[in-house]
Amino acid sequence: MLKEIIISAIETLPNDATLEEILDRIYVAINVNKGLEDVKNGKEITHEEFVKEMEQKWSYIGQKQRNTM
Repeated sequence: MLKEIIISAIETLPNDATLEEILDRIYVAINVNKGLEDVKNGKEITHEEFVKEMEQKWSYIGQKQRNTM
């Protein structure tokens, strides 16, 4: 499955694509596929849950940065 995702992603690029463009396309394709699989398996979260998780993460990172200064 992974090989097919990578091949499909690369085939959409022009022949003169840079390595950076290729790697970016592969990264996006793999993560989109992972997200679709998560949804199919009932692992999605609501927007509100996402915002709450990010606020907690950002708060923790901010505290950690202040403690190292």
